[in-house]
Amino acid sequence: MTQYRFRLNDEAVRVDVEPRTHLADALREGLGFTGTHLGCEHGVCGACTVMIDGAPARACLAFTPACDGAEVRTIEGFEDDPVMSALREGFHAEHALQCGYCTPGFLISAYDIVTRHAELEESAIREQLSGNICRCSGYAGIVAAIKTVIDSGVAHGRGVKVSTATRPAPSDGLSVGPLQMSAAVASRSAAPTEAPMVARTVVDAAGGTVLTHRVDIAADTEAVWKVLHSPSSVVSCLPGATLRSPEGESPLEIAFTVALGPIRATFEGQGEVSYDERAKRGKVVGRGDDARTRTQVEGEVEFVLNEAAPQRCVLELSTRYAIAGPLGQFARGTIVAALAGDIVRAFAKNAESAALGREPGLAGTAEPNQGDAGEGPALGVGALLGGLLRRAGRQLLDRFRR
Repeated sequence: MTQYRFRLNDEAVRVDVEPRTHLADALREGLGFTGTHLGCEHGVCGACTVMIDGAPARACLAFTPACDGAEVRTIEGFEDDPVMSALREGFHAEHALQCGYCTPGFLISAYDIVTRHAELEESAIREQLSGNICRCSGYAGIVAAIKTVIDSGVAHGRGVKVSTATRPAPSDGLSVGPLQMSAAVASRSAAPTEAPMVARTVVDAAGGTVLTHRVDIAADTEAVWKVLHSPSSVVSCLPGATLRSPEGESPLEIAFTVALGPIRATFEGQGEVSYDERAKRGKVVGRGDDARTRTQVEGEVEFVLNEAAPQRCVLELSTRYAIAGPLGQFARGTIVAALAGDIVRAFAKNAESAALGREPGLAGTAEPNQGDAGEGPALGVGALLGGLLRRAGRQLLDRFRR
C-alpha cells in the first residue's frame, strides 16, 4: 500500500491504496464517494467522469498515483454550484434521466460544456456529448436540458467556482495506525442532533475500515469529559451496549447487540481503555465475537474533546474496525458510514444529557429485547436506516424543487 494525497471537493484527503488502483475505486471504495459510477471500465461509457484539475476525465482510466497532488471534483462536490443547480433543474424539467446510472457523468460533462460555451447549437452539443453513453437512450432530454442552460446564460461561458461559504473548513484530521485522513470541521454553533457530520470510509493497509467524525456537544467540557472518563457512563450513552464487568475492572467485558429485522447479533468481548487527562484524549481497543453468526469484529477508537466556547465542546472520533465472517458484507460502504454518523449523533446527544444531569434517552435507536434472557436492548439499525432513507428522500425532493 502507498499513501497518496490530493484535494477532493475542496478538502485535502489521504488514502492508502495499491499503485495500480484507478481513481474510481479509490473514490468509491477508499473514500466512500459513490456518486462516481463504474460502467464499462474501459473509458467508453463516461459514467465515471470526474473533474481533474478543472477538466473532465475518466476516473476508470486515471490511476490514483497520477492524481497525487491534483484537484479532483466528483458529483458530490457540486452541491452548492449555481451552474450545476441549473443543470439539475434542466435535467428534471426535460426528463433527462431515466434509470439515472449515467446521470452523474452526464452532469459533469454538461457542466464542462456550458461553462466553456456561451452559445452552442444542438448538433454541436450532441458532438461534445459523444463520450457519454445513456443506456436508456434519453439523449433528446439531455441535449434539450443542456441547450436550455446555455441559452439562459447562467454560466456566461465562464467556469463558476463552487461556493464554499456554507462548507466547513478542512482540519488536520485524526490518525489511526498507518492511516491519516482529513475531516471537515463541524459548525460549532449547531445543536448535536443537527451538527454537520463527516463520515468518511477508508480502507487502511491492514484491511480495516476507518471512519472519522466531529460533532458539537452543548455542555461544559469538564462535565462531558467526566462522562467519557467513566466506562459505565459511556456504555449507558451508547445504544445497544451493555457493560458486563464491574466499574474500574480491566479489561472491560462488553456486549454490543445489533438488530436488523430478523437478524440479531450480540458481540461479546474485551476492551482496554487509556486516557490522557491533560489533553482530554483517549483510546479504546477491543474485539468481540457473535456466537450465533460466528462473526468476529475488532477495532479501536481514538477520541479527543476540545472546548469550543463556554458550555460547548467538540468531540472528535476516529474509528478503525474490521469485521470477518457472515456479517462482514455489511462492514463497508456509504450506508454504514451514514449509520455510524447516526450512532455518533445519538451518543453525543446522550452524553450531553448525562453531562447536564439528565437521564440519557435512547428513543429511536434501541429496540426492546426479543431474544434470549439476559440480553439488553439492541441497536435498532432498521430505525436508523429508515431515518437515513427519509433524509435522502427529503434531499432529493429539495433538489427537484430548486
